[in-house]
Amino acid sequence: MSIRDEADVRLSWHTWRYAVRAFCELLRARVRVLVCPTSDLLQIYQRTKHTGQSSGTSALDLELIAQVLAAVARRVPWRADCLVQALAAVNWLRRYGHKPTLVIGIANAENFVAHAWVRCEDVIVTGGTAQSFTPIWVASPGATSGSHDEHSIMDLGHLDAVNHDRVSAAEVQHEIGPGV
Repeated sequence: MSIRDEADVRLSWHTWRYAVRAFCELLRARVRVLVCPTSDLLQIYQRTKHTGQSSGTSALDLELIAQVLAAVARRVPWRADCLVQALAAVNWLRRYGHKPTLVIGIANAENFVAHAWVRCEDVIVTGGTAQSFTPIWVASPGATSGSHDEHSIMDLGHLDAVNHDRVSAAEVQHEIGPGV
């Protein structure tokens, strides 16, 4: 590595601060996923409203959060899958006054695959390209009880075992019932 390459690798103080915040939020989210069933955890996130003061964070900062969160998630010594990253992003963004939308989606009816992602404003903060997934549960700011944006689309109890793992379509149909 040349001296020029080493200089390119150096991170700004601002980026390091984001990396430390990402590490803390990922740890917090992982512990929550370990101690709380997924369905209960998601209901908590649905009910919890953002409490932070708006800090004027721009779309550029949201993109930096997305990049740093993904980079740190690849390097932590625990499993930081899509759900952990999504919960970490929601915590982080709500803390600074943003109103993120947490989405759980499914793909491929034959080999059921679940995925979680977070949108905030026009930026997908976690979850990469979620185009191939059909949303089945959305927790957005201001959703009221019984609204379509809530978890009323389906029962989330089966997500405890599914979280990004494959199960048969028959098992899913048994869990969620016909017509979903």
